[in-house]
Amino acid sequence: MKILIKILRFFVNNLNCIHSGVGFDKVIAAFKIAAVPAIFVSIFEGLSEWYIVNQWFMIFVFYAIAIDHILGTIVHAFVKKDFTFKKNAMGFVMKISICIAGYSLFVMIHEIFKGIPFIADYFKILIQFIVFIWPAGSAMGNMSILTGGKFPPIGWMKKLERFQENADINEFKITKDENNTDNT
Repeated sequence: MKILIKILRFFVNNLNCIHSGVGFDKVIAAFKIAAVPAIFVSIFEGLSEWYIVNQWFMIFVFYAIAIDHILGTIVHAFVKKDFTFKKNAMGFVMKISICIAGYSLFVMIHEIFKGIPFIADYFKILIQFIVFIWPAGSAMGNMSILTGGKFPPIGWMKKLERFQENADINEFKITKDENNTDNT
């Protein structure tokens, strides 16, 4: 509330200066009233553009976070029996914040490599996969706990764990052992 009062006071003082001030003070007051909102509008415009370009990906990430949060709440409340509202809320806010911050930082790496198309494309896919797989992998871990390890398959969970250790996308390739589907 104090911030709103300060903002209102800022505008009232500067509008008063424009109305009853002298020459140069009027110019400065007009500049303040124009410049301050322009900064926030520019930031909001940039974030809006970034969101529009990444909209589907961000929807997937937030959906994975929501699923992870619901399953994690069930696991901590009924399986581990260590549920607290404070830890639950802090974990939810932390996961959202880390995903947004991490993706923002990774996108900066992607921008650096934009001049080399095949590296930029590879990094974009890898970055999105890394950011998505954290909440999605956590949700899958919670599913595994709830199903007693029956779903998702243990093989998938091991690949996911190895990928999280080394960030090697090749962890998800089918190996010779997995390719053999003969039951003989």
